[in-house]
Amino acid sequence: MIANTGFSDEVSVIAFYGIDPSPEAIRCFYLQALNWFEALGYPIDMMAVEGPGFSGKYRTFKRTHPKLQKAGFSSITSFSLATLLPDGKDPLFDFLIDIACLTDTKPVAYIAVNSSVLRLPSEAMSRMADSAIACLKPIYGIGYRRSRQDGPTLYVVGIGQGIGPSSGQAYEEAVRHGHWGLLGMDRQVYRDGVIRDVYPWNFLTASHLTAQVNNRVLQDWIQEDEQRGRLKPFNDNVWLWEVDEEKILAVRSTLWDAGIIFNWKNYL
Repeated sequence: MIANTGFSDEVSVIAFYGIDPSPEAIRCFYLQALNWFEALGYPIDMMAVEGPGFSGKYRTFKRTHPKLQKAGFSSITSFSLATLLPDGKDPLFDFLIDIACLTDTKPVAYIAVNSSVLRLPSEAMSRMADSAIACLKPIYGIGYRRSRQDGPTLYVVGIGQGIGPSSGQAYEEAVRHGHWGLLGMDRQVYRDGVIRDVYPWNFLTASHLTAQVNNRVLQDWIQEDEQRGRLKPFNDNVWLWEVDEEKILAVRSTLWDAGIIFNWKNYL
């Protein structure tokens, strides 16, 4: 637990890659985010915007929101909205809720919520994902839980906290996830049916579902054995693949051998 706050040290995150970068899509996601903060009962404290007339630095929501409403979304390249933990100072780490969207060469959006408020998987987070997908039309998405000290939102873009040892399997995994930001996101490998890893929630589209695993497509491979998780249509040509955490290692092993999981060495 985080000392003296009563909130969990765990954060639940949904991240979407290959999003629609249009001003209409970003405005739609922004308005949905405002609704989510209100529905959860936590007013927004801080806000950062990148674009003409904005510095990209965190300012108060009361100061920045009216300015964005007046400027519009036509030239905005990113925004982040955050509610801080009690006594929190740094929105990157001390957040209770953080919702952000980036539309540059690595288009991505995420919803991050302290697990004491909402914990993945949950129906409430599923509804958030549904609304986000309707706005952003992503190619790929993931849902996971991660300790606040390990940078749960930095992980979205391949920046690792808590890497640990300088060798061994844990280190190799950290290096691979770091290269997701350096190579995987730069090349948008998810458009070619490549997934970052296997997570409790995996949002897949046609390129993933038709990827080959042991001489059959991924969709059939998943559905022929309940030990491989549950796959169902979700929203706007996106399918949700849920995998129980105790089954992830076995599923990951097969998909790694099939070349579906991102291997940075293939992109050098």
